[in-house]
Amino acid sequence: MPNRLTLRATLVLVALAFAVASAIQPLLAGDSSAGKPAVHDGPGFVTNAPGPSVAMSLAAAGQVPALRDARKKQPSVRRAVRAAPTVIPTPVMPAAPMSPTPTATPPDIPPAPPRYIPPAPSPKPATPEPSPAPTSTPPDSGEFDSTGEP
Repeated sequence: MPNRLTLRATLVLVALAFAVASAIQPLLAGDSSAGKPAVHDGPGFVTNAPGPSVAMSLAAAGQVPALRDARKKQPSVRRAVRAAPTVIPTPVMPAAPMSPTPTATPPDIPPAPPRYIPPAPSPKPATPEPSPAPTSTPPDSGEFDSTGEP
């Protein structure tokens, strides 16, 4: 990964670019963060007329209505109580027997055929019949004794 930037390096580069852009912006904008006031071409009687004086004292505020006490319990409204509906008794049914009643056995259904049918066994290759054992003794070579006697 030497050709790629890690997440940390990318975040550092973005933060530096943001800091440089925010430092250059006041220099290019004339070192003024607030916008310049717009030129007003309206009639003079609207903008130059003094308004009514504002009373800046607590006495001018007047009376404030008292707040209700939130801790005080509000009186509850009584509701009309309706009579309970009448209950109509239902007849008592006998309990179901514990053992089920025997039913007729269904006829025998043959089992379903198997879904997988194994392949037929392949025929075994014919093996040649073993040749009969030799009846004569081989000629003696003279160097090797096969009789097993010492």
